[in-house]
Amino acid sequence: MFQAFVQGCRHCPKLTRICWNEVIVMNFRWKYNPTYLRIKYGCKQVLFPLLVFQFVRTVVFPTSFDVILLGLLAMLYVAISLEWL
Repeated sequence: MFQAFVQGCRHCPKLTRICWNEVIVMNFRWKYNPTYLRIKYGCKQVLFPLLVFQFVRTVVFPTSFDVILLGLLAMLYVAISLEWL
């Protein structure tokens, strides 16, 4: 949708500020459920302190379980940060 404001869109060959074809088709639905977004960003806020704690614990008492748990927490945090989930 942002490209329609910058370089035209697939319907309008010239530079336009608004593509009326996309405005008419737009139905104002959420891309994600707001409850899902609230849970996702709440998990992100909780994951960072857990990640730091697990990193310190892994440095002090390195066991295979701690390393695997740290890797899983790190992958989950990166997935949420990069919006893969």
